[in-house]
Amino acid sequence: TGAQTGGISLGTGTGTQAINLATGAGTKTATLGSTTSTSTTTIQGGTGTATGDINIGDQTTAGKIVDIGSVTNAGTGTVNIATAAAAQTVNIGSTNSTSTLSLNAGSGGATLNATSGTVTIQTTTAGDINIKPAALDGSDILLGASDTVGSQLVLDTKTNPGDPGTGV
Repeated sequence: TGAQTGGISLGTGTGTQAINLATGAGTKTATLGSTTSTSTTTIQGGTGTATGDINIGDQTTAGKIVDIGSVTNAGTGTVNIATAAAAQTVNIGSTNSTSTLSLNAGSGGATLNATSGTVTIQTTTAGDINIKPAALDGSDILLGASDTVGSQLVLDTKTNPGDPGTGV
């Protein structure tokens, strides 16, 4: 505590070690990092698993909550997930029958985009896909695009896959 300078090193040798922090049975709060504006916190994973995984909240405890970004404190900021140029697969959500996924946006809007690809919204078993404004205030639902390259909006009500029919 107090004004200190210098580094504190744990497990910096070349030997195999386990470093345990706040692992006992008692109730604990573990803080990592600083809120000073010039501070950076880096968490790295080596090759301890096949791909150097970093697991946060990955246990079978029911009812756990993992917060990322301004959740309990309303600070402004940006949360980036897999935004670098490398080819990445980002999985969000669960296929469990009782799972719920909620994506919310304020008045700034939300964009679902695939560069040179396809955006697919579908149910994998049964269920409806509802596209509607939240309020019955005359808000528009826009499907398709205004362009000069001949895009078409295809509405397919057939039961056989792969035959979209004609555009509207």
